[in-house]
Amino acid sequence: LQSLKIPVLLFGGRADEAVVDAVTKALAAPVPVIQTGEDVSLLAAYFQRAALCITNDSGPRHLAVAAGVPSLALFRRFHGREWSVYAETGKCVTLAGKEACTACPSSECLDRIPPSERFGSSCIRQIGVDEVFERTITMLGMSGLEA
Repeated sequence: LQSLKIPVLLFGGRADEAVVDAVTKALAAPVPVIQTGEDVSLLAAYFQRAALCITNDSGPRHLAVAAGVPSLALFRRFHGREWSVYAETGKCVTLAGKEACTACPSSECLDRIPPSERFGSSCIRQIGVDEVFERTITMLGMSGLEA
């Protein structure tokens, strides 16, 4: 997204510091990090100015939907059975792992993080960067672009 000159912001609260740190270290170029703490109204105000919110299935995803912001949520496999509370539309999209993983039984996701990692279940890791990028570009109305 950065190479396409699409502005990117990273949001986090106190509980997210380790994840935000890991993400910022993995980026090719720095992005602004907004620490909203526990101020839900501040996060909602940022979301109201956003073109898209990309998140896992969490409070910020629900806040983005409530604020009318298009949202792309990344779910672990089978998570949608309990938490698919929004209809899939052009503005509200969910991506989830689809293949069986070695960390879980065939019928459920246990949200197990690979032993060598600190974040992200084995099931959610099935969602590829290219898939997220393509869906993001589509949701932003920029179809046909390549990274």
